[in-house]
This record gives sequence, C-alpha cells and structure tokens, in this order.
Amino acid sequence: MNACREKYGNYVFTILQNILKNSADAEECVNDVWLAIWNTIPPKKPASLKHYLAVIARNIGVNRYAFSKAVKRNGQTEELLEEIAVFTPTDGPEEAMIAEDLKVAINNFLEIQEKDSRICFVLRYFYSMSYRDISLKTGKSEHNIVVLLSHMRNRLQKYLISQGYEY
Repeated sequence: MNACREKYGNYVFTILQNILKNSADAEECVNDVWLAIWNTIPPKKPASLKHYLAVIARNIGVNRYAFSKAVKRNGQTEELLEEIAVFTPTDGPEEAMIAEDLKVAINNFLEIQEKDSRICFVLRYFYSMSYRDISLKTGKSEHNIVVLLSHMRNRLQKYLISQGYEY
C-alpha cells in the first residue's frame, strides 16, 4: 500500500483538491480512497489501477462535496455541477439504471468527438479542472475552452435526445 501511496498519492490528492477546493478535506478523502482500495482489491482486479483510483477518488470527492455543500458553497464546483446537471439523474434504483445507461451513451458520444475536445471534456467533467488549468494543460486559451465545452454540452444534449433521453 505504501508503494501505491508514493506512486499515486499526488494524483489522487489533485483529483480531490479539484473537486473540494479544500486541502484538509482533500487529504482526509485521500485516506478514504486508500481504505476503499484496501477493501475492494481483491476481489476486484482493475485493468488500470490509476483509472480505478481516479474513479474512487472522484466518487468520494463528489460525495464529500454533496455532504458539505449545505454548509458552504464552492463556486467553481457549483458551476461545474450546474453545467452537467441536465445530464445527471436523481437518486433511486431506477435512476441508477438510467445513470449506467447514460454513462455508456456519454462514452459513445465522446468516442466520436475529436481527441482535443474529448480531452478537455474529461479534464473538466471527470477531473473537475478549472478552465485555467485546462488551458495550461492543453495550450488552448481559456475562452477557447469555455466555447469548446459549451458547444460540446449542446452536442451532447442533442445526441442524448437522439438516443431517447428526454430533458
């Protein structure tokens, strides 16, 4: 487990910091990620440990954020969640099935997008990166990122409607 912490600790912390915008909460959630890994491997055998860690970290971070948002608001995360709220079903067993289907549909949509657009989308909506950070990582201007993602959200909504999802 120590080797995993050394190799992926900063990666996991960055994901959580992007979501929570609070170092103390992010550090606490990092510990939750290690506990989740300890409890799930085995029996799970992920194809990519790095991706598996990202998914677990993101889920823990979003859950922590949802828990604490009633107390304090994080402008960027609120903005991010509002941007994709139209695509996210509410809680419940039926909604969980819809969410799984929706995940497949979104992945199918992303497969037909240009690589640069796909990268920006994933950095924003999976890794919760700011427009500025995406700009620095991709070399595109912040304005270009904002416009690109706005167009992608519109295309995604049209794509999902064509696949039978209604909003």
